[in-house]
Amino acid sequence: MSSAPEASVIIPAHNEANVLGRCLSALLDGPMRLEVVVVANGCSDATADVARSHGVVVIETAMRGKVPALNLGDESAASFPRVYLDADVTLHQSDVRTLIDFMNSRGLPAAAPRLVYDRHNLSRWVRWYYDVWTATPYVTDDLIGSGVYAVSEEGRRRWRRFPDVVADDGFVRALFSAGDERRTAKQACFTIYPPQNVWALVRVKSRVWAGNDQLRRLGLATSSRQVESGGAGGHPGVRVTPSLMHKRAVYVFVDTYARLLGRSRVARGTGLAWTRDETSRRAKSSQ
Repeated sequence: MSSAPEASVIIPAHNEANVLGRCLSALLDGPMRLEVVVVANGCSDATADVARSHGVVVIETAMRGKVPALNLGDESAASFPRVYLDADVTLHQSDVRTLIDFMNSRGLPAAAPRLVYDRHNLSRWVRWYYDVWTATPYVTDDLIGSGVYAVSEEGRRRWRRFPDVVADDGFVRALFSAGDERRTAKQACFTIYPPQNVWALVRVKSRVWAGNDQLRRLGLATSSRQVESGGAGGHPGVRVTPSLMHKRAVYVFVDTYARLLGRSRVARGTGLAWTRDETSRRAKSSQ
């Protein structure tokens, strides 16, 4: 009889055929026993085929949306800790091992790896924005979100089903107090792939703003540190080193523009419409 999985990984995926192979190849490269569940939701491409080619559990649904996909994945998954992973990020299996060992050794109900971003093919403004963003308290203050988070069985009892919100990571982050209940495993890391130009970045960040505003209006997050939050002056918690001084102006511009666009979209009733970056999904990943 085969041994039980050491963890379950749930990956919601909507038209992610170009990047899912990269995600799964990194995740499955190693001896760790993982139950991987890919929920292909509302796809019109080969997302499900890419997942099946990697030998993972595949759930297909015509219903489009990350939250329904997360709930379907939870219904199928059987093991803990449970890792929630976006299809467009890279998390190597060795980092999953480090993350889970970190959680178990400290009895943490929630944790996440350290975030790094891929700098290839980015415009200078986007690089500068992320240099500042990765120094904000949202990222440095025991991160949960932005592509990966893990919860123990006890931690998963904090909520029943994912609510109908855009910012699922912000919702989960707000359930656990920083330091005592959620921490960053700094020896583990995951890679995000930002939008490649500043206008694509503004569009994505406008949806982030709208999603976090939704959490606050629903009473699911009340603190600026529970969700990503900037403001016209940038994060006051950012230590402005000489290397960041000239870059902060770019961060403030993007953040301010994204907030104005987000407010406009909310006012028009389109603020929570699906907006994702396609510029970082152009290259065909290995399958």
